[in-house]
Amino acid sequence: MYTEYNSAFVVGNNIGAYELCRLSEEVRGGKSNVVISSSGGTAEALFVVGPLFRGRDITTIGDGPVSSAALDIFLMGSKRLAIPDSKFFFHRASYEHGGRKVRAREAFMLAEIFRHDNQPLSASESLSYARTMSEIDIICARLIASRTRLEADRVMELMDGEGTCLSLCEALLYGFVDDVISPDLIVV
Repeated sequence: MYTEYNSAFVVGNNIGAYELCRLSEEVRGGKSNVVISSSGGTAEALFVVGPLFRGRDITTIGDGPVSSAALDIFLMGSKRLAIPDSKFFFHRASYEHGGRKVRAREAFMLAEIFRHDNQPLSASESLSYARTMSEIDIICARLIASRTRLEADRVMELMDGEGTCLSLCEALLYGFVDDVISPDLIVV
């Protein structure tokens, strides 16, 4: 016996407002399978998808890369499936400053440098970013811990540096994925 996973919606790269609106329409319209192949998007996805998926029987299907904000969406599924070549990546929140990624720890340091150089506006802005990113890191770590076999402290450690990329075997071991399916079963 096999099950085809019919889905009218695929979450693609750079999850933004348009993709979130489409996802919202599809789920409210009764779609119960969400196929995800994405390198991520913005943290707002967490705050839109959480209430949208709550109380609904949504199956999320990893179809290749499932990274960053896309992983958070994937984990919100009541059943989580993946095709064999899927990979799962998570990291700390960041923003762009001077052409490079800045995470909370660096933003706190920037705030101190700006304060020391008597640039209160830049210091205040960096401090605000740092606090927001720290909160997002905690929310993401708690979400991952609540939906997997990892503790939140361990998730925070794995988010350090450049983040962590899990193979499908590791994702199964840690409870990110419930089962593996053939890509032939996904009907879009």
